Amino acid sequence: MSNRAWMPLHIENYLSDTGHLTATEHGAYMLLIMEYWRKGGLPTDEKLLARLARMSPEQWAESRDVLAAMFVDGWRHKRIEAELAKADEIISKRKAAAVKMHSKRSANAEHVHSKCSDTGGYTDNQEPLTSGSKEPSVRAPAKPTPRNALEKVLDRERSLAVIEHRKRKRAPLTLHAAELLAKRLALFADPNAAADKMIEKGWQSIEPTWDGVPPLATEPGSTRPPDYPLNIPPPDRARDLWQRGLWQNATWGPPPGEPGCVIPEPIQREWLASRGTKIAGHEEAA
Repeated sequence: MSNRAWMPLHIENYLSDTGHLTATEHGAYMLLIMEYWRKGGLPTDEKLLARLARMSPEQWAESRDVLAAMFVDGWRHKRIEAELAKADEIISKRKAAAVKMHSKRSANAEHVHSKCSDTGGYTDNQEPLTSGSKEPSVRAPAKPTPRNALEKVLDRERSLAVIEHRKRKRAPLTLHAAELLAKRLALFADPNAAADKMIEKGWQSIEPTWDGVPPLATEPGSTRPPDYPLNIPPPDRARDLWQRGLWQNATWGPPPGEPGCVIPEPIQREWLASRGTKIAGHEEAA
């Protein structure tokens, strides 16, 4: 018996094989193959088969031969038996892999316990680690996650809430999507409030141009030089976003220091000086 709660159904094959069945016969056939999947076979008692198919004696007498033609001798179904064998093989392999992993972990735990129970002294065959000894391997740094990207602009609670919200919308965040969303949230004076609004409205993302969004980042006292672009946040805010890697090329154009950047050159030079770099393609006058 297969212990699977779901059954594969190949729609194209099913419709091709059952185009001659009536609606009642479709229902009866589905009930029979689902019972076959659950129990690994069907009984040979035709009264019991009729009950499993939810058919009256009259309906069974009329449709029995049509339904039987969908099976082979003894109400066997070759396709389902092949799928059952495949499913059981997968289950067996997974169980074996789980047992192997558990055994390996147990062995590692026993090894660590044995080493930790040592009093700290060296046995005859042990020597302290010296400069010439082989150093233990160092673990590679963990890969960044969508949560890491969101927490550049959101607190932990909001980051988790946004990730859960996107899962409920059946649009889970990839790392790249989280980075793009973090850039949008960073445009707002209070990114956490923007995230709350996004969840409240059921949006997958948020844009400054949408109705009802929180105010954008415009710090009190921030001023724009006469030639400063209006579509880019004030200089203090824009510099902060640029330094944090949240510059939005698609909206604001190339970042400071790159050809085509619309930030006035004196402001660019000031920002770049803090990094010890210069505007690309520009040379200092001799």
